[in-house]
Amino acid sequence: MAVIVAAVAILVIIGSVMWLKPSPTQRRQTQMRLLARQLGLDVRLSGLPQTRRARVRQERPEQGVVYRWLQFGDNKNGLTRDYVWCRDDVNSAWEIESTEGLSPALLAKIEAMFTEMPADARAVELAPHGPGIYWMERGGEEAVRGVQQMLHRLQQLLLEERF
Repeated sequence: MAVIVAAVAILVIIGSVMWLKPSPTQRRQTQMRLLARQLGLDVRLSGLPQTRRARVRQERPEQGVVYRWLQFGDNKNGLTRDYVWCRDDVNSAWEIESTEGLSPALLAKIEAMFTEMPADARAVELAPHGPGIYWMERGGEEAVRGVQQMLHRLQQLLLEERF
């Protein structure tokens, strides 16, 4: 009987330790976030921006991650407000509330980049502190490097634009 009690106690302890161990998905996301930070990106957990349809229906925002290319001081991009394009999923169109203040040429260049976005990208933000991409972090190191390159290109487009 004592052997059975000891075996159950050991199994309970091992089960507790295994429960605390991160899953393979959590380990992959941690590696992706560490790489993003090494590449100079700001990584934050965030509610994903919603489309107009989702806001009207008062749907609960999904949780995701935003990777941002932060800019400070003299390197600021000249924007005075935020612009956010968002979509519900990979099959839906990108939408934006207002493009007031953005030139048609800049809009065309930005929207051309949408075809290169990761499939799980849900929003693109242009803000005074730098561009950001909201996504669900599927993929691996190549996806992180691709997001970093896209954010860099977005920042370059903003710096070339005259506001």
